[in-house]
Amino acid sequence: MEKGSFSWIMFSFDGRVNRTVYWIYNVIVLNVVYWGIFLLASLIGGEEGSVIGYSVGSIVILWSWLAISIKRCHDRGRMGAFVLLAFVPLVNIWYLIEVAFLPGTEGPNKYGPKP
Repeated sequence: MEKGSFSWIMFSFDGRVNRTVYWIYNVIVLNVVYWGIFLLASLIGGEEGSVIGYSVGSIVILWSWLAISIKRCHDRGRMGAFVLLAFVPLVNIWYLIEVAFLPGTEGPNKYGPKP
């Protein structure tokens, strides 16, 4: 996958992304993809299709959310496991502030060049 491409942003765990990419892909793109999968499955398969669409959509969204979030952690100079803090109550506030609002490290770090 070529760095900067849609598939790299959505599915790769290598490299770094800045806050703008993080917000655009985590908020806008993932919602559009999720609801597109869910609605398409509902239209094609009715109630059973919506369950399948929800399941498939959830897996795709979780994978992509992890990929984007791990790359954003890398931009902050953190290892990918830092994303696990998003699942810890109250500690997830620290995670959100650091990943969503603080700038990445200046210049290259051990995860790659500045995006």
